[in-house]
Amino acid sequence: MNPQTKSTSTLGGKKFSEITYTIDFAKEVDDFAIRITSTSGGIFGTEPIPFGRIESILSEINEGSIISPKQLQPAYLKSRSCNNGYYLAAILINEEIITKGDKKGVYLLGPISKLRAKYAKKTKS
Repeated sequence: MNPQTKSTSTLGGKKFSEITYTIDFAKEVDDFAIRITSTSGGIFGTEPIPFGRIESILSEINEGSIISPKQLQPAYLKSRSCNNGYYLAAILINEEIITKGDKKGVYLLGPISKLRAKYAKKTKS
């Protein structure tokens, strides 16, 4: 599978606030992974975040429940930037795993199975 490069807006919604990321099979973690490649500002972790680690965190939360970006922070083992959970939440919104709630700053967990299902058909390279 060739890496898929995608972009999305940050949660702050400021004009020109963007995150670019790839989704690819990462040999170093032996899983499909999300890796942030750039942001329009702010420190971020570049380590691959394996789907398995994301699924483990999200499996502790009931579908349809409110999720805080801070709950995603443990997905990063190396980088401790406080931005990481928020960037990952924005990516998961873009991937339709999390949805925005009715109020600003409220996010709801959708079906986590969509994350892997979307890329499972693609072969490891």
